[in-house]
Amino acid sequence: MEGSKEALELSKKDDMLSSTVGCHPTSCLDFERQNNHQNYLNQFIDLAQNNRDKIIAIGEIGLDYDRLHFCPKNAQLKLLHILFLSIKKLIHFMFLNLLQILCDAIRNG
Repeated sequence: MEGSKEALELSKKDDMLSSTVGCHPTSCLDFERQNNHQNYLNQFIDLAQNNRDKIIAIGEIGLDYDRLHFCPKNAQLKLLHILFLSIKKLIHFMFLNLLQILCDAIRNG
């Protein structure tokens, strides 16, 4: 989340810049460590909804099975499912990381 906020602030300094908001799959344990998952999701959605002029996509989100040592597969799948359910009402493009795992993404998204 902090990276998304920093990117947004940078994009506000130049009209030619835009940004995304997301949680890379290798950072999914950061989400797991949150005491209040709904608060994290609300921040995520608020950031996207309240900055539509600068945030042009949701991402990067997805699954990254090449780096399971950062975050296990089951935690990645859980976060992807939660994010898809939470952000489906947002009108944004999505920047998905689906390396070698398209079937799991479709089944769980």
